[in-house]
Amino acid sequence: MENVHIAQQLARTRNPMKIRVLFGVAVSYTLLWLVNLVSTRFYLMTITLNSLGQTFFYIGITNINRAQVMLAIHFGYIPGVVMLFVPEYFIVAICAHFMCLNLGFDEISWKHIPYLFGSNAVSWVIGVACHQFLGLGNGQEFKLFTQLLGEKSFLLQILIGFAINHLAFAVIAINKYMESRLRQKYELKLQQLNKELESANAQLQQSNSELQESLREKENFILRFSHEIRNPLNSLLGNVELCYENAADQESRTMLKDAKISGEILLQLLNNVLDAAKVSAGRLELSVNTQSIREFLEKVWVVCSEIIRKKRLYGCLSVNVNVPDMLEFDHHRVIQILINTISNAAKFTDAGYVKLFVDFIEGSEIKMEDMRPKYFVLQPDGQYDTWGEEEINENPTEVFESLTLHLKKFQLDQDSFLKHAQKEIQIPALKNRGTAKDSRSWARFPTVPSHSREGYIRLEIVDSGCGISEKDIQNVFSKFNQVNGVKSKRQIGTGLGLWITKEIVELMKGKIELYSKAGEGSALVIMFKSHSVCSPSKQLQSQDEDQVREQQIQQPKSTVEENLSLQRVLVAEDILYNQEINRKFLQKCGITDITTVSNGKEALDVYLAMGQDYFDLVLMDIDMPVMDGKTAVELIRQEESRRNWPPVKIVFLTAYSESKTQQELLDKRGKYKANGFYSKPASLSTIQQILKGIPGLHLSLKSSNDIPSSNI
Repeated sequence: MENVHIAQQLARTRNPMKIRVLFGVAVSYTLLWLVNLVSTRFYLMTITLNSLGQTFFYIGITNINRAQVMLAIHFGYIPGVVMLFVPEYFIVAICAHFMCLNLGFDEISWKHIPYLFGSNAVSWVIGVACHQFLGLGNGQEFKLFTQLLGEKSFLLQILIGFAINHLAFAVIAINKYMESRLRQKYELKLQQLNKELESANAQLQQSNSELQESLREKENFILRFSHEIRNPLNSLLGNVELCYENAADQESRTMLKDAKISGEILLQLLNNVLDAAKVSAGRLELSVNTQSIREFLEKVWVVCSEIIRKKRLYGCLSVNVNVPDMLEFDHHRVIQILINTISNAAKFTDAGYVKLFVDFIEGSEIKMEDMRPKYFVLQPDGQYDTWGEEEINENPTEVFESLTLHLKKFQLDQDSFLKHAQKEIQIPALKNRGTAKDSRSWARFPTVPSHSREGYIRLEIVDSGCGISEKDIQNVFSKFNQVNGVKSKRQIGTGLGLWITKEIVELMKGKIELYSKAGEGSALVIMFKSHSVCSPSKQLQSQDEDQVREQQIQQPKSTVEENLSLQRVLVAEDILYNQEINRKFLQKCGITDITTVSNGKEALDVYLAMGQDYFDLVLMDIDMPVMDGKTAVELIRQEESRRNWPPVKIVFLTAYSESKTQQELLDKRGKYKANGFYSKPASLSTIQQILKGIPGLHLSLKSSNDIPSSNI
């Protein structure tokens, strides 16, 4: 069947060309007839035979088997037909005999060869018999033919020609037969190989299906594992934070602070392990939003500074004043980057410092010079040197706002920093020397433009650790790879930190480069895509900031109490210890009217029973028994639409952290239309961020500045 299919494909390709060739032959015979070089009878015969040949080739385009039989018979009877109708062209008939048999052997398949020989023999017998026995041989032409046959030499030549030709046919037939058998043998092998290939393909598809199922199970396991471990972490870190807030003695507060920071590091280690599985499955995702880079750095520095302090190192975070305050970035991923890199730098630094520098580089592409270290300079003698506090530049070209191990908050925002500097610094310049406190020097620093800018956030982490040899730098970003500058130093860590960091940076359309010298230190330069956004607070720039602070301090407390008394919150959470943590956090924020339910069905029933405008906020978990949170929210939105109720604010507080789930729930055109999405473990600052979205609510409590938040 496969062989027939191939022959059919070849016929569709070749037969149109053969038809055109036969048509050209017919045209040439027509020209010969028009100039009287051939008789009319010969011309009509050749045109008829030519037309039949074209017809059979045309049939072969659609039906190869039928055409093969017709062509075999056609090639066979041509010599006899020539002998029958134009015996004067008996030489042409003999030539046609040889030509047609040769063409037949080339054109006809082995199984149709008998049709060729049979029709040829029959046509010769009929042609000669018609002339000899039916009285058609009275013509002069046939007499000439018989006279020639009567000459022994001529007859012998014809017989020898026929013998040689048929001997050649026999050889060709044997070769064709052997070729056919060999082709049949290979076709059988090919069919067997095709069957084996189909079987292997089926097994491969089955294996692929099993692999896909295994990957789905692995992904589901990762999600379940993440979900199950975040719930107890939520209670653990939440209780530690509440105990810290209530602790009276400094020793207890210090221990609780250490426990909280250890929990945050544990959470980031968990994120590294989970993200390693996501990278392998191609499921690593980003969730980009706009926020203040300085507020973010203040919060994450609480954890990073403790990592540095535990090693008894000096640490500082320096932000260039030209960095826009409001930037777009995935704060969860940047937390991972900072904790991974700071932890790695501190781990291999026994004495000295770990410093972090933050810049914003405008542009649509990363330039090579921007990826070179700016604060870890290669000296002419081949030694690296770092930008240090002991180096005082009296004509600085850059100004930084810094955090240290003791200073955990920036004193002023970016614009007021420049404004206050110009107001307060009044020392005139010396005669031949500028000074860092010359107001004219400050005027050189550009203020941040009010329009949005495209660019890259640039991080440079510099340490004075053991460094890395040049050959080890190539492998430092490999998975599970650990490089130690000191051979006696035990290997610690998972070997995932820098690999995950590189994957995250590349996902954020950025680059990461490591520069190091064994025994001297290292500098890690990271750049990733961002976009500055004009802060809404710019409209207050013309006001004096001290006045604004005084107005906030002098705000009547009665307004706070009056607004707080109106707030009612519905909490849907199936785990009892998480219910208690959420309740205590809400109470810390001044909320006292709290209703707690254990599943989505209860949340739906309570909400509908209390009616519209009763609850100001619904905190909803997702994975709950009886009815999950997503179904409950969907039904709440349907009932609100049906009853013409104003939509209540719903915020998901869940152990799920997938950005796909977050986008689905926050979609304003979707069926959930949630107002917020926060991943566990939650903290007091998380609850405060949620409550900031409630109109008329003013929080009376701020989370401590020296204890980190689980949702930085």
